[in-house]
Amino acid sequence: MTRHGYDPGTKALFSWEREFRFEGLADSAPEGSFLVSGDPETRVLQELAGCMFLSGCGDGCLAARMEDPDEEVMGLMGRFRGRVVPFRGGLGSLAEVVPRDWTVCVCGLAARDPGKVARFCRAVPCRRTYVCPLVDELAAFGALVMRLPEERPRRAWLYAPDERPAGDEFVEFDPKLEGDGYGRMADLVRRGMPVLNEMMSGPGLVPFYGKVLTDGLQGASVYVVRSQEVADFFPVEPLAATYAAMCVPVRVGNTAEFAKASGWRGDWVDVAAASDAVPGVAAFARFYKVMSGRGFFGVSDPKEVSIARRKAPVFRHNRAYRVGLDGLGRFDAEGLLQAR
Repeated sequence: MTRHGYDPGTKALFSWEREFRFEGLADSAPEGSFLVSGDPETRVLQELAGCMFLSGCGDGCLAARMEDPDEEVMGLMGRFRGRVVPFRGGLGSLAEVVPRDWTVCVCGLAARDPGKVARFCRAVPCRRTYVCPLVDELAAFGALVMRLPEERPRRAWLYAPDERPAGDEFVEFDPKLEGDGYGRMADLVRRGMPVLNEMMSGPGLVPFYGKVLTDGLQGASVYVVRSQEVADFFPVEPLAATYAAMCVPVRVGNTAEFAKASGWRGDWVDVAAASDAVPGVAAFARFYKVMSGRGFFGVSDPKEVSIARRKAPVFRHNRAYRVGLDGLGRFDAEGLLQAR
């Protein structure tokens, strides 16, 4: 039996039938859907429940909802299915009551701000910090999982292949070659060519899909670093920050090692770790490492890319299209999209 969670405010709709699926934005909910509450405090509890579930933590943990580190944080301490204790307070008081060996789960508007995420990680330096990438969609997911007693907390696969046509000129990927599309993207990026990655689509803050991938040598909004190399580039960052970077971008201090490798000379860097938490990003990072020798690449929002760099191929799940980011005219890159 299919069950649904729906938020009338954001229109986010999730379904469950042994597995979870993000159904996108819908004007109405299927009959029998579990709805997000109109009461603000109950809505927050639904968000916290969704965050705790997606962290995969079934034992003692704290789920905290944060909009700004300087304001009051609301949270739940305990177990997803079992006794939980509501919590309200500032980051200072939070750090005093959370055991260091617990998992801390963070959600809310602050997840969109790498600087705010970094402040939380430094204020509450727990061993394992999960930052929920769902923001607008989280309450709908929480309303659903709270009504699924048979499901235990776990990471949910909420991404789906994007096979929408994007033009008449394209190159098909070889289905017999595992990861052929990611390998072709990596080959273009290591040659200095920006690529719009639309191989998959899903909800939340995804620092990979729907983004323009570059080599990062001319700067980037976010640098995605292979998880094995995050500690090498940024050795003084707390463990909480490097763990959180597997979920969302986190602001860290730049280092001489990273400045030398990337050419970025700023005081700080917004970093996301290439982990299996986001399907496909680790595979792309491996291809890119082999082809370029670099353990990082840059990602930017398409709207932030300069006009001079907007002539980029669009990669969907089964094809690469020779069109620009705006879909205007043919993208002329003879030979670059041929078989690897």
